[in-house]
Amino acid sequence: MMLRSRQLPTFKELKNLYEPRSCLGSVSDSHILNKNRENVSQNSATNEVETMTRVSGGNTPIFTDESTMPRHNDSYNEEKITAMRQGDTIPKWESEKKFVGHKCSSSIECAENLECTDSSCQCSECDFWDNFKCSTKKNENSVCNSSFECKGTLQCRNNHCVCWEADFWNGQLCERKRNMTLQCHETAQCQDTLHCIRGTCQCEETEYWSESACAKDICAVEQCMNGGKCTISENRHRCSCVDGYLGSNCQYADGRGKHFIVIFHKAYSTPSPRILPTVNRRGVLSIFYFANNKNTSVPLILADNTYVLNSNVLMTNDLHKAGAEIYSNVPITLYGFLFKREFSAGFFVLPTRFVSVDYVIPSFTVYPSGISQSVFALSSVHSNTVTEINFKIKEGSVLYDNIPYSNNQTLTLVLNKYTTFQILHTSDFTGTRISASKPVVIVSGNRCNYINYKASCQPFIEMVLPTNQLDTFYVIPHLNYRLENTVRVITVNDTNIVVKNGNDRTTKELQSRDFIDYFHTTISCVSSESDVMVHIYPHELLRNHGDAFMMTIPGINQYLYDYDFMVPTDFESFISITVRTDAVDGFVLDGNFVNLKNIFSISEEEHHFGSFSIPISSGPHHINHREKARFGLWIYGNYTPYEAYGYPAGMAFKTYN
Repeated sequence: MMLRSRQLPTFKELKNLYEPRSCLGSVSDSHILNKNRENVSQNSATNEVETMTRVSGGNTPIFTDESTMPRHNDSYNEEKITAMRQGDTIPKWESEKKFVGHKCSSSIECAENLECTDSSCQCSECDFWDNFKCSTKKNENSVCNSSFECKGTLQCRNNHCVCWEADFWNGQLCERKRNMTLQCHETAQCQDTLHCIRGTCQCEETEYWSESACAKDICAVEQCMNGGKCTISENRHRCSCVDGYLGSNCQYADGRGKHFIVIFHKAYSTPSPRILPTVNRRGVLSIFYFANNKNTSVPLILADNTYVLNSNVLMTNDLHKAGAEIYSNVPITLYGFLFKREFSAGFFVLPTRFVSVDYVIPSFTVYPSGISQSVFALSSVHSNTVTEINFKIKEGSVLYDNIPYSNNQTLTLVLNKYTTFQILHTSDFTGTRISASKPVVIVSGNRCNYINYKASCQPFIEMVLPTNQLDTFYVIPHLNYRLENTVRVITVNDTNIVVKNGNDRTTKELQSRDFIDYFHTTISCVSSESDVMVHIYPHELLRNHGDAFMMTIPGINQYLYDYDFMVPTDFESFISITVRTDAVDGFVLDGNFVNLKNIFSISEEEHHFGSFSIPISSGPHHINHREKARFGLWIYGNYTPYEAYGYPAGMAFKTYN
């Protein structure tokens, strides 16, 4: 009897059905193999038999092209195909197959897709038993219930097929992640913290290899400035600064310079203009006068350096060629000084490389005496400098070139090099803003002012710090004999200011270019949200022992580690120091430890500072701290019957915006 005929399977289908598969094929290859198996075989051995055509007189399958018979390496497949080729009938075991876990002696005894391994019917290496059939093992990130369901060396963790943390999936199996300098195609192939950059496992530019992982290269993030060298110790960076620079990142310069422009605004009478350069080695100083284009040179020695300038540097109102340009072949600290018995004043001169284009003028309330006018003078470093002066005055107007300028009006000038402009008024100029197209130098104050009128008037003069050289925290020092002082705080922009004075703490909101005054005795501090400018005005002393004067207060970030400074002759002089309270006992003055008494302290949040004042002789001096603590230093003095002066010994300057 003829059996019903069905389409014969192709040799490719037979090969896919019976030949062992590699579990290391690609995902797409595995998918094709599975589909072929499904097309040839359904869910039982009976279906498999039915797919082959039976012929009359036997159950031998017909192969149309014997030359394309697949090769077989497995005993089960080999026996089955051999039986087919010899014309045998389909054996009985085709309908009595064993399933997973059943004992077997040959794969021929096992059901579809099962193999006899270790005397037990099992799925092939690339399959797993899902309680119904053998299913292809799952790829990376596939959902799973057990590691047996996952391909290769994948593990089922958190119900997903994944590699261990130290491995990555290469598309076929889990491979150990690659170490530093090994080749890669993506970051997943590299050890943790390494990145695949330009085909190689390596650290990012801001990191370094610590032999086991990439660590943040603090030196790459916190870079040293101005030629400083960075070293790392205990995960902290340290910058070793070259000579002349300081700060955690060498971001501050020490205030010494080789080029200066010195100008003086109008003072009372006709004082003697002087400069006091301070050096730590011999050199030569060159002085060029604006008025007559005369150049002169003087030696710099380690002893007392005081040079009297030509009186043509003194200013009068309007535009004049008045001032001096100073060059030195060695770095120096420079002070300007107006000397006239009973009417002297001094100031710290900024090196030209730190002057800038934006300023807010400091001055003081004008005493109604007729000679106490508020005044400022400015000179350009370069020619064709466009300068805008936006006045802030309480009353009246400033007259220039027959044009009046009142509050908030702007005077525009074009200044050339070696030209100085001065203007004075009976109203306080504090808060006047000066903006220039190129750097300018400015001095300001009062011509000859009083505070309480208990002594003689005194010139107030300081070289103005540009707005990019200000700070947000200031400690106002203790001044010996000077227990009555006015401190003036001037804003650049709108900000909140906190004043800590003794046990009193006051907060005030100020607008741009506004100021507050407060009474200071021994020590106080000022903090602000944005940069401010601070000056101290010691009041006149009773019994004609000293006049009032004006002195700039640098912020705590502008303190230095050491100072070379000059004290003028003919005065009873002092130095005043502010320093962290844990470093008050480490000072060395001219090679000798300093004996201290009457130390005043103040604390504000994380800031803890002390201040003291000691007498000092005239002439050059050097002071430093044995623990290299940074500290503020001021020089001031009195003279009987009427005299006073004061200026900061130096300061650090920002070298960044």
